[in-house]
Amino acid sequence: MRQGIFGLGYLKNGEPVCEYINTNAEPYFEEKEILIDPELCIEKKEEISYKTKEEILSQPTKLTLSEFEEKEIGKKEEIIERIPSQVSLPKLKQLSLKLRITPGKLSGIVKAINLLSEKFENVSIKMEISAKDGEMLKSEYEDKIKEAINQLGIEIEEEKLD
Repeated sequence: MRQGIFGLGYLKNGEPVCEYINTNAEPYFEEKEILIDPELCIEKKEEISYKTKEEILSQPTKLTLSEFEEKEIGKKEEIIERIPSQVSLPKLKQLSLKLRITPGKLSGIVKAINLLSEKFENVSIKMEISAKDGEMLKSEYEDKIKEAINQLGIEIEEEKLD
């Protein structure tokens, strides 16, 4: 998106609506997110350019999630720097979490994992996937799911198929 090769947006009433193009916005792989032809995004940008300067300045600024997080982390770091060095803040040496995550929430956890990777040298992730109440061709599983896992170089420790 940063290079304007495609835009990121959502479907609203069956129509693609471009939210980000030529920005550092990252897709979170939510079910409703779509990649959009840059020409559709440019049309939207041209429509916006007809607004008066006052109209544009009066609208609240939308921050991407990563921009918001950077801003908030910066604020927290500034506050921590102002705390006298004599105060000992509680710190964690290690942690372990077991989470139950719905597919639409997985992208949010990725941000937390990235932060853990910045703070700890040894971060490992084990994932258990359970799919029920439906069906899939075995060949589809092998060609799409298993192949994607293999291409990512991820080891399958245990596999149960029915």
